[in-house]
Amino acid sequence: FLAMGGKLDAIQVLLLPSSSAARAGSSYASVGEPGKGKGAAWTLRRGLAKFRLSEATCTVPGDRTRMLAVIECAFGDDVPFNRIVRSL
Repeated sequence: FLAMGGKLDAIQVLLLPSSSAARAGSSYASVGEPGKGKGAAWTLRRGLAKFRLSEATCTVPGDRTRMLAVIECAFGDDVPFNRIVRSL
């Protein structure tokens, strides 16, 4: 998206409700909601702020190879990609 000219501020990260929250009728929660305590959104923001592509994993090992190839084509290496993910 960004490599094709999309703007960083057009990206919105949403948390999916847990299965228990979904049963309780909870809707999606935006990561950008301030003052929501140290719940899932806080944990995600903290994780994104520390993101390192070199430490990222995929459930299917072949997916990691393909994702790294796409990131390399779009960004050259992990430095600009890490910077963008950390700014989300």
